[in-house]
Amino acid sequence: PLIAAVKLRHIELVKLLLACPNSRVNLVNKEETALILAIRLKQTELVKLLLAHPEIDPNLSGISSKYDPLFE
Repeated sequence: PLIAAVKLRHIELVKLLLACPNSRVNLVNKEETALILAIRLKQTELVKLLLAHPEIDPNLSGISSKYDPLFE
């Protein structure tokens, strides 16, 4: 659900999902995480929301993704 909300650029839904105790912020769907997707879509506000989550791992790059969020 979180990756889908980021894909839709739905800020309020992302906020709601991040507030849930089981939000799975580091879930890798296909090749990317919600954070990687937000960066790729150039959604600065979503990136900030995701990075503010205490469980986010900004070093995850996905299963076979060549996209590294730290180098964007």
